[in-house]
Amino acid sequence: MDVSRYHYADSISIDRSPADLYAMVSDVGRVGDLSPVCQSGAWDDASHAGEVGAWFTGHNAIGDFGWDTRCQVVAATPGSRFTFINHGPDGNVELVRWSYTLEAEGAGTKVTESWDISKDKQAFFLKYHKIGQQTATSMSKTLDRLAEITENAGA
Repeated sequence: MDVSRYHYADSISIDRSPADLYAMVSDVGRVGDLSPVCQSGAWDDASHAGEVGAWFTGHNAIGDFGWDTRCQVVAATPGSRFTFINHGPDGNVELVRWSYTLEAEGAGTKVTESWDISKDKQAFFLKYHKIGQQTATSMSKTLDRLAEITENAGA
């Protein structure tokens, strides 16, 4: 079975520190600046923003179709990794794990964004096989925008 549609990762090298880039990718309020799909995000409880266990809602749109996703942070290591799980619109079904991994690379940072579909939800996503292709395109655009924002305008 081809499992490539259930995992995708892309990387980019950016001339900024891991700390600067972590500040950007872990700020869900700025996700709309980066992503062509996720238009905005908001922490459920701002006093726990960015902490492991914190929940946020992402507002997404493709064309005229919009939807919300409930997400929970599962890894938050400043300068190293920010990972959250999309639990669907109601927050009760673990669907997709998104992660940003930051590795020092010379004077800059290698940023890897990855997307993994929960094993028990792969059959659901198989029905929508274009999601993987769209994710690859969106991920590339997100990383390019991250580089543009952080290198030209500051984090």
